[in-house]
Amino acid sequence: MKMIERPFIAIDRNKMITNLEMMHRKAVSSGCKFVPHLKTHHSASLMPYYYELRITEFTVSSIQMAEYFVANGVQNITIAFPADVSKIENLNQMASKAEISIFVDSVEAVQILAEKMLNPIGIYIEIDNGYKRSGVDADSIELIFEIIKTTKNSNQLNFIGLAIHDGLTYTAKNTDENRTIHEKSLRKMTSLKKAIQIGLGINSIISMGDSPSMSLIDNFEGIDEMRPGVFIFNDLQQYFLGVCTIDEIAAYLISAVISKYPLRSEILLHAGAIHLSKDYAKDSSGKVIYGIPARINSKFEIEQIYEQSYIRQLSQEHGILVAENGLFDSLEIGDTIAILPAHICLTCAVASEYYCESEILSKMR
Repeated sequence: MKMIERPFIAIDRNKMITNLEMMHRKAVSSGCKFVPHLKTHHSASLMPYYYELRITEFTVSSIQMAEYFVANGVQNITIAFPADVSKIENLNQMASKAEISIFVDSVEAVQILAEKMLNPIGIYIEIDNGYKRSGVDADSIELIFEIIKTTKNSNQLNFIGLAIHDGLTYTAKNTDENRTIHEKSLRKMTSLKKAIQIGLGINSIISMGDSPSMSLIDNFEGIDEMRPGVFIFNDLQQYFLGVCTIDEIAAYLISAVISKYPLRSEILLHAGAIHLSKDYAKDSSGKVIYGIPARINSKFEIEQIYEQSYIRQLSQEHGILVAENGLFDSLEIGDTIAILPAHICLTCAVASEYYCESEILSKMR
């Protein structure tokens, strides 16, 4: 096995393409617009795979990320984060070059956008159905109406509809509970859409975006557009939620074996929090898992996954791997190993580049 200079992320191209085609196929067959989230990989180098499927509208999680993708030729972007009005100049510059939409969850932000936007921008009202991260409370119909009215009074703001990131699906104990959470949120969004039509005479779309429910359901009736992101790579959080198989995880960290501790059957890896992040997954017993190891070949392709082994602890540079006997005995100091990450979005966020079939792919930094 070749030596590596530092930990890096390897991508299995075939698995990635299969994951993307699967989600695209589901959206197309349901007549639902597919607006995939790019925050998982932050990489313009992967855009050709979307373009091959004639996907031209995308979602990002920040103004900075939108600027990166616009600079790399993307022409239609939704920023799925409440409007940061301190960056109006950035929004104006982007909106002069591409079609830009953004989330809002306050009248104040909409008023500032209405006053200072010099170029048209699309507006989604973000709805919070109990996740309590961001968004207007789903029961605050008067506030939702006020935001829409304020938007409609501006020549530069175009009200599009209602958007939700149903983060509660990540708390589901099983796939049935996941579907129940999704169905509850969709009913609420549908009710709000009808209320807007009746109360204001305005049509609006419903945009939903979490990967767990988008991966599990097959019927997208009532959803106008979908914005999942992590599905393209998958990770251990998705796996333990029952959303994907472990073999459908398409990106992983490549790391070196630093030391072995026979008395406790543990291995030190150069795979710390600055490589994997401190996000974790939980298995069915509630055990916290930061990563699961896999043997790889000389091309950094996975050959065998060791599901009974796991990273139990992370420091800045240290990853402590609890290794089953077969894995512990087969690894030597200096060997290279893959780690399937708990949350691939954050693992990718701290990476500087990707390795994919002998090719180095650049990304946003």
